[in-house]
Amino acid sequence: MSSNDCQGISAQARVIASGLQFARVMYRGHAPFFRGWAPSAVVIAFLFLVVSLASCGTVLPTPPDVLTITINQNVFSHELALDDISRRTGLSGRAHIDPYGGMLFVFDQPQSVPGNGFYMRGCLVPIDLIFLDPDGRIIAIHQMDLEPDVPDNQLRIYQSPWPYQYAIELAAGMADQLQLQPNQLIKLPIAALKGWARCPDEIDILPYLTTSV
Repeated sequence: MSSNDCQGISAQARVIASGLQFARVMYRGHAPFFRGWAPSAVVIAFLFLVVSLASCGTVLPTPPDVLTITINQNVFSHELALDDISRRTGLSGRAHIDPYGGMLFVFDQPQSVPGNGFYMRGCLVPIDLIFLDPDGRIIAIHQMDLEPDVPDNQLRIYQSPWPYQYAIELAAGMADQLQLQPNQLIKLPIAALKGWARCPDEIDILPYLTTSV
């Protein structure tokens, strides 16, 4: 959970504490009237406070190194790029991408466009790139070709026409082989992925200007 969530819990705790104080005062001043329900209200508020505070420290299970995803009845084993370093590195330096392998890029929040994209820095093989919206629906599909001897600042940037929260990189040609189409839903464990992704307030924002592969 992000620091913003913890700040929200703290504010929530202050509100509940004020409610507890009010209930205590009212119960003392009007005991006969409130005797039937005030203690129960206090107990309920207290339990809600405990659960809320505990949730601030809740940690999801450690993410797997590889996530199994089914796309058009084909099972893929995707590496996960959950933080800035892994997203910037992507599949660069790989001389081979397994036909049923690849990488799933996960962001804590939808990425604005234009301004965020992928490029082929240090990549040794062509790659298919699929942008997904926060629900896992395909927004755009790109075939990213090699650009040997092109300076980093002149590499083509592949972008999504709409804000995206996930991206999948596959071996070249797989998108056509799978007959993927815009607006197609790829089922992802959305709740877990959002919990595993590193929050923007935990890393430097500058690298988000371009997400390299």
